[in-house]
Amino acid sequence: MRIADCGGSLCATLTGLRKPNAKDGRPKRDKYNPDPALRDRPVIGLALVSGMRFDGDVWTGRFYNPDDGRTYAGRIFADGPNRLRLKGCVVGLLCKTQSLTRLD
Repeated sequence: MRIADCGGSLCATLTGLRKPNAKDGRPKRDKYNPDPALRDRPVIGLALVSGMRFDGDVWTGRFYNPDDGRTYAGRIFADGPNRLRLKGCVVGLLCKTQSLTRLD
């Protein structure tokens, strides 16, 4: 994932996967997108984080999950100089946290 400044907010794009291809050998697609016209686009290159704004010590905004085609409210926390924790929630009750480590 490549994280960047997108005009005053934070955004992130998926740049690679451990297993980039589906069972049929084709690149994984955004097959669960709620818009049928977007379901054939490759997952690599998708914007997964958008509209993140800094609020004290945390970034708040939206995460897109191509595994289910949904967009979630979320937060990004620094967890050391080379690690981030991403927390996405559904209705504030059901949350999932994922850690990201910086690659050189």
